[in-house]
Amino acid sequence: METRPNSFPVYVSSQYLTSKQLNETTDFLWQEEKAARYLLKGNGILQGFALSFTDGVSLKQISITAGSGCTVDGYIIQQTGNQVFDKGHAIDLSLITLPDNSQQLMEKADYDKVKDKLNATEKILNAIEIFNVTSNLPDLPDGSNTLDSMAIPAAKAVSDYTVFAGVFVKDDSYDNCQQGDCNDRGTERSYMTRLFLVLAAQFSVAPVPPSNTLSPQMPLCMATRIKGLSQVGSTAAFYQNSFTAWSTNFTIFQPYFAVASSGKQLSIISTLLDSAEKTAFTAAVAKFTAIVASANAAKCEQYYNAFASDLSAAINELVEFYNDYAKKYPNYPQARIEGALVLGGLKQGSVDKWRYYFLPAGDQPAFTFDRNRLKQLFMRAVSLVNNFVTQDIIKTQAAKINKVLAIPSVAGDSQLAHRAIPYYYDVLVANNQILNNWNPQSGDLQNIFCYYDAQIPTRNTNPNMAAKLSMADWTNQGFFRIEGHLGLQKDAVISALNQMIVADDLPIQLIDCNVNYKGPTSWNNWYNDFSVFLNDSLKALKAAMADPNQPKTTYAYDPFKKMVANNLETSYRQPDKIKGIVDNLNAYSHVFYNAGNAKPGLAKPAAAGTATNPLSDPNVIAKYNAAVNKDKVLALIKGYNDALVEVNDPNVKKIVVLKDLAGLEYTGGVPKGGTFVLLHDGATVIGDGSLSYYYRINQSRIFDV
Repeated sequence: METRPNSFPVYVSSQYLTSKQLNETTDFLWQEEKAARYLLKGNGILQGFALSFTDGVSLKQISITAGSGCTVDGYIIQQTGNQVFDKGHAIDLSLITLPDNSQQLMEKADYDKVKDKLNATEKILNAIEIFNVTSNLPDLPDGSNTLDSMAIPAAKAVSDYTVFAGVFVKDDSYDNCQQGDCNDRGTERSYMTRLFLVLAAQFSVAPVPPSNTLSPQMPLCMATRIKGLSQVGSTAAFYQNSFTAWSTNFTIFQPYFAVASSGKQLSIISTLLDSAEKTAFTAAVAKFTAIVASANAAKCEQYYNAFASDLSAAINELVEFYNDYAKKYPNYPQARIEGALVLGGLKQGSVDKWRYYFLPAGDQPAFTFDRNRLKQLFMRAVSLVNNFVTQDIIKTQAAKINKVLAIPSVAGDSQLAHRAIPYYYDVLVANNQILNNWNPQSGDLQNIFCYYDAQIPTRNTNPNMAAKLSMADWTNQGFFRIEGHLGLQKDAVISALNQMIVADDLPIQLIDCNVNYKGPTSWNNWYNDFSVFLNDSLKALKAAMADPNQPKTTYAYDPFKKMVANNLETSYRQPDKIKGIVDNLNAYSHVFYNAGNAKPGLAKPAAAGTATNPLSDPNVIAKYNAAVNKDKVLALIKGYNDALVEVNDPNVKKIVVLKDLAGLEYTGGVPKGGTFVLLHDGATVIGDGSLSYYYRINQSRIFDV
């Protein structure tokens, strides 16, 4: 780039002006004019310069529409009308890189004359200078010919070649004297635009090529949730369910943190940014692999899936912004060859990596803001990964606060930046980027709480975030993160949360639940035995009815089928309704067992042998007695009353069974007005779930505070 002068001569009256003084004035004005273009407006193709071509077997014509643009050093390149080029000649150009990393194009013959005076590196471009159809071959440089005579295959021209325009300087002496005493020693300096066809690959060493070209439209992602939380039934099944969801989630996110091309990898974006962002992404790739390895089916804490939900929100906000950014600034680097505009490939798509799109000046507010926001969104996504606390150290990390806290937050469709910062991010480590980038809009976190606020000097001042938590305005906070409870004794956690409910009027309900507990043992065993017996007996009856050697009786056992269906539709937590099914089984079975010989204490059978009584058929009676064991029925009837003793125990009635809590969701906390369910293995807290409403249960089953 030409040096901009910072001084110019000031003339006085009767001064004799030298050519040097006049040229200094002209040079100053010329450099200021150019600087006004590239510094205040920007550089690149402002409009037009769309390429197309005509071919036969080989490239025949190149069409270029009207257009205008400004080079990186302020030269205007303009074409006022659409033009067609069908001639050209081979020429070697020198792409030279100067010590300040600026790049210029010269004809090789001209560069060879001055290269000893320049401390520059050279790359030779084998180019074809192209000429308009209106030009005549005899008037063109020696060796010029039609484009089709150069035998460039049409397909190769489309895929491999690009066109660029360059500004070249030509100095000519001239003599416009009309009188004999005029000065004929001046020089006329001309700036000419010349067009060249060149293999795009030859630009590979220059900082010209591509950014935002691998995937201008990166896809969004969606995290999955833990399904069937109320059905897990045991500690092992609890962790398996959590790991099943996490397995799906890390499969979703791996392409974004892949090194190899996946069409989703965030490295597409990191290439646009500075070394700090590239370093952070490299660290995130390694950390993500470590996070994946830190959990398995035997132990996977629920918060891994909450982390996946956070990461999905951060990536999607980044991707949405990037997809728009890629359209506005298709080529990001501003380091371009001085005096040149790359017009693009011969077959231009929506984003042509060889086209110099117009870039606003670097100090233009909109461009600077967009670039900084892209950086912040990118850094937030990768810092979530880099600062994630794995389950092997989460208890140690939380112990730095050593409290169970209910932190007001927002939830739902709100932006991640508006939510409380979860405790599974290490915001205490010196080089963390969470606090800097959690809110990409402004970085202001004065109304965003964090579990570790009491340990963060910059946040534990004025206003004191830790003190502010106890008197926070919950008007617009519809959610409470419950944190610090994982791995603690369940009695201590229940006590801490109940204290907040009473002392701080925390508007939630608390229930605790042992995931291994399925109900009273004797009742559970009896009910399972009863259900299995009904199902097995029905299968035996269906098999007997299907016997081809026996008469068909498709209607006789319908009441038994109905009993089995009723049992499936009735909760095992409703002994009174199950009693009705037991009574029906008793009455119905004794009709067959006593077939005409009623005995005291048993249901009286229907009259045998009547035309309207299908149970009088000996085959029907025999099949039932063979399929439905009489002794087993009597044992189940007697066992019901024995099992009911434990069910009626007042202490047992207070225990909530996980299976009762249909619709339980893991949210990392509880909505205002909802029910927080503390999940434990009988002694230690292993997780939690929530219901969006107060869970209505018998008063006898509500815990005393």
